Amino acid sequence: MEKINQHTEMSERMGIIYKPNEREMKGLATFLATLNRAKQSHIGFCGDVPDEIGQALYEDFMEDNGELSFMVAKNESDEFIAAIGLDMEEDTAEVWGPFQSTEDNDTVMTLWDRLCAEYPSIQTFLFFIHEENMRQAIFAESIGATPTGKHSMLKVKKGHIKPVGNKQSIPFEFKDFPAFQVLHDTTFPGTYYDAATIVDRLDDGHTLNVLKTSDGHLIGYVYYEIDTQFQEGSIEYIAINPMFRGKGWGAALLSETVAEMFAQSDIPEISLVVSHKDKAARLLYLKSGFTEVDVLHSYTYTAET
Repeated sequence: MEKINQHTEMSERMGIIYKPNEREMKGLATFLATLNRAKQSHIGFCGDVPDEIGQALYEDFMEDNGELSFMVAKNESDEFIAAIGLDMEEDTAEVWGPFQSTEDNDTVMTLWDRLCAEYPSIQTFLFFIHEENMRQAIFAESIGATPTGKHSMLKVKKGHIKPVGNKQSIPFEFKDFPAFQVLHDTTFPGTYYDAATIVDRLDDGHTLNVLKTSDGHLIGYVYYEIDTQFQEGSIEYIAINPMFRGKGWGAALLSETVAEMFAQSDIPEISLVVSHKDKAARLLYLKSGFTEVDVLHSYTYTAET
């Protein structure tokens, strides 16, 4: 408990508040997974499998000093009762939480204030909260976060989408980057992965395919990720150039992507998230065999300067 003693404040009401370290990842992952399985406390950025969350904590939240970019609270029985984390990229962070098993909202607010003070360089905080998670929606609004959209989490199981004929998309080549960057950044402005980040992430589990005309013009693209360890697949981005919309390219690219993902792995289902503002895309996914499993609301908080 050396780390706790260095970063704690004991209060009968709030318990022990501190930054956790690597030794506590397993316990923290279990706490987050347990709460995230319930829609009433679900946060869209976080999964519900302890081992998967533990891997994310290690890869995305671990700092050089062995601490996690989290602030947590424990009770006197050494049990987690609240937690908030930041998955940071430059001056922007996805907020994991707040997660709380306590009714004491003051504890959560203290965690938030401490976390913001710990990372003053973060200016933009992104929240992704299940529509039934009213407690955290109220929290987001109480700190001044702005609602930015309503989104559907959609999933399709193997065999629930029509097969396609010849595959028309091809692997991304760097010569495609200028056109891809324009289409991606105009279709998804301010998104969590810009075009350069997507290209940097390409490896065995991350794939970027493009559709092109015979003379090389970009029709569209799809970027997807497969995690074979946890048997998960997700379509992160799919877009068609406005010049080619309404001609069936979106449905064709979606169908062949789903077929490709299922063919190259044993994943049982594929997920994607679509904004309710994009009615055409949402209708396309539902007609193609995807079903809605969750509805989430996004919020953005900009720190005062």
